[in-house]
Amino acid sequence: MEGFDRPWWIIGGWSIEAFTGVPRLHEDMDISILSSEVFSPGGGL
Repeated sequence: MEGFDRPWWIIGGWSIEAFTGVPRLHEDMDISILSSEVFSPGGGL
């Protein structure tokens, strides 16, 4: 997400691990951005 200057969050398994402190194996990372940022200049898509 380097260079992405909009709000974003880690979601899914990594966020659960951060919350519970219980380590798990992860093969990917899920992120979320605001829907209003998806098609904005410099946004997600």
